[in-house]
Amino acid sequence: MFLSFIISFVLLLSSEVEKAVGMYHEASKQQQAGNIGLSHSIYREAADIFIDANEAAWASVCYYSLAISYLNQRDTAGMDEALSRLEQLRQKHPDDISIHFDYYSVLATRLVVDYENCTDTDSAALVRKQMMSYQKKAASYLEQMSREERHKRHVHPVWTYYNIAVMYDLYYDPVVIDSVRKYLDLAQEARDHTDYLAPIDLQEADISILDERSWLAYYFGERAEAKRYMLEVLALIDTVSQTRPNAVLTERCEAYQFMAMIAEEENNHTEALEWQKKLNEANRERYNVEQNEALHEVEAQYKKREQDQTISALRKQNIMLIAISASLLAILVSAFVIFRLRRKNREQEQYEQAVEAALPQTIAQATANESVQPQHPLHESAADQPSSTRPIEASSLKLQLDLLCHDFPRYEQRLRKVNLTLVADLCSHARKPLSVVDLRYLICFLTDLTTTEVAEMFSVEPPSIYIARYRLRRKFPDNYKLPI
Repeated sequence: MFLSFIISFVLLLSSEVEKAVGMYHEASKQQQAGNIGLSHSIYREAADIFIDANEAAWASVCYYSLAISYLNQRDTAGMDEALSRLEQLRQKHPDDISIHFDYYSVLATRLVVDYENCTDTDSAALVRKQMMSYQKKAASYLEQMSREERHKRHVHPVWTYYNIAVMYDLYYDPVVIDSVRKYLDLAQEARDHTDYLAPIDLQEADISILDERSWLAYYFGERAEAKRYMLEVLALIDTVSQTRPNAVLTERCEAYQFMAMIAEEENNHTEALEWQKKLNEANRERYNVEQNEALHEVEAQYKKREQDQTISALRKQNIMLIAISASLLAILVSAFVIFRLRRKNREQEQYEQAVEAALPQTIAQATANESVQPQHPLHESAADQPSSTRPIEASSLKLQLDLLCHDFPRYEQRLRKVNLTLVADLCSHARKPLSVVDLRYLICFLTDLTTTEVAEMFSVEPPSIYIARYRLRRKFPDNYKLPI
């Protein structure tokens, strides 16, 4: 009798674990489809089942997936919650390599956010050292996992090495080229020797690897090679978007931005404008997706809150009062989120229109000024000077400043404090041509605007501002220090 009971209990437990595994896969599908709130709810429910069934490694996978999703949303509170649960699992199961891998991977990415918000140089260097140490520790635990364990938990080893390569690229000035290439090659090797992933997962890995190789080629001045890599990226993005339309929106925007930058540096303004138009269209599509994801998240949070409050109300015999309170709160939150998102959408459209309108005007004005500039008998003409040494017209700088003040009136008082004479003097030292976007960034960097505020103005993520600052510095001689 007792043996029969034990067998029945084990069978029941196994069915619960199988159910939770199915829930994990369903949550992954919902996340890829853009239903972020629903995927989070399923991940948490599956994790609870795994913990009850003493399947800590599977629970760790659920919290890892939650943390990465929160990272993509820049939700540090959500990341901290998932990190706390991973730390609890790690302490209870100190010999489980897979849990250590999940924990240190999430901890390293969490420190990336802290590093980007550091304003003190010494503190930033310390955080960066910890961040790289934890990411490499995650890689060491990954290498201790068997192929079967990786396959079972659907671990993508390529991303661990790729993340280290990107960290050496983004967070070191100058870029540690040898380290970037080393870990990018390891990522490529991991991709080539991972045979249990779906073809579309491998294509997403190819997109990231080729994108980074494009930047490496750009750093070495091989623009043709860089463009070839990025065109391959765009072709892969078109393929992946047929199955996962929301998974590669950010990558598409970054690829368009890269191609526009190359075209501007080659003085091909017509091509640059075409890529800029594609970028604006992709940004609008990405914004609409993010808006829908935010609304889905609010809806999912509301549903979960309503369920919890309904259970509590049944226990307290006060169902009606709690249900009404929860409904009013959810409606207010939803209305506030919708209002904010619509206002940001209007500001985004106005900014994109201004950029498209100002680019041809600035080019035409610069061309006209060069054609009528008087020749000094003791100096070379402007046409004979290299493009990298031609002075930036004060009128062009004032035009860009006026456009920025018009687009973002709440920053006008701070923007107007910038010394255009200083900006023009700085531009005269550039060894490479400065684009319209470079001038806008330079004006913003010489004010007291924070990285977050500049990122909001240019409709990009804060890490992109660090990249823009680095690339702007590369257009100046090595012995010339920019005050940015």
